[in-house]
Amino acid sequence: MQTLVSIVSLLATAIVLVTPVMADNPAIIVVIDSYTHLEELCHSFRTLDRATAYPVAPIFAFKGIVLSQDEEIALANCGNPRPVTFVDKTNFYNDIPQSLYKEGRNYDYPQTQRYLTTHIWDEPVLNDYDVLMRVTDATCLTFISDYLPGFPANNPPLEYKSYSIPNQLELTKYTVGLYQMTKLFTSAHGVHPSYISLWQGVVTSHDGENKIPKFSDDFEIIRKSFMQRSDVRAYHEHLTDNVEGMKEFFQRKWGWGAVMYLTVAIYGDPATTSSIHVPGIVEKDMLAKNYFPNICRVIE
Repeated sequence: MQTLVSIVSLLATAIVLVTPVMADNPAIIVVIDSYTHLEELCHSFRTLDRATAYPVAPIFAFKGIVLSQDEEIALANCGNPRPVTFVDKTNFYNDIPQSLYKEGRNYDYPQTQRYLTTHIWDEPVLNDYDVLMRVTDATCLTFISDYLPGFPANNPPLEYKSYSIPNQLELTKYTVGLYQMTKLFTSAHGVHPSYISLWQGVVTSHDGENKIPKFSDDFEIIRKSFMQRSDVRAYHEHLTDNVEGMKEFFQRKWGWGAVMYLTVAIYGDPATTSSIHVPGIVEKDMLAKNYFPNICRVIE
């Protein structure tokens, strides 16, 4: 009898070993607004051929501005074989509350941050994808990665991966009121931060320097189900879509990198979050016009 049990146990183990692990189904996303440098975005797309784990994972480009047919063709033919789908979001970008609208002001930045915070995760074109790698015109992948655009292997599976540069905090002018609005929400809903060390860093930075740590503005990998959790969604809607939160979002220009840092500090799990820099990822210094020639762009 004991021998029979052992054989059954071995068979069960063998079945487990040969049963394939459910793979992620990733896509790459980018938001294009009036601040996007289209030529540099093309160079960023070109470096994505170094993300070799899911070579047919598509690119979805969400447009807050009108692109000409020639511009779309150029972006779709940047030397990367991935299919590029353009999704028109100009109606969202043009929907500015009348009470906040001022003639001549460009609202693309706050609208992009609001869109990333609350709205992009429910886009119908993303229904079939569970992991999203976000890039921008400043993203550059300098050498081959055998897991991008998915997550690296981890047990349990990761829900969020980005990185923060040590001692780099969001500028105070872009965080005024964000910490207070967050505390107002957590106190009202009895929410206690789950990623204690990350939250302590938030408190220390805010109390000591009136600033908030931030994740990268130009690269992250997100499990969509994390962003769609009811508690995470409620917090984000509190920041972007209630009357007071929306007013602050437009006036203060809260940045997604700081918002996501707070989100992970409050709702994240250290076991499913990675803030270790991704090998090979470089951020172009757009302001200094440092585009890393021969690394991040092909010199003709």
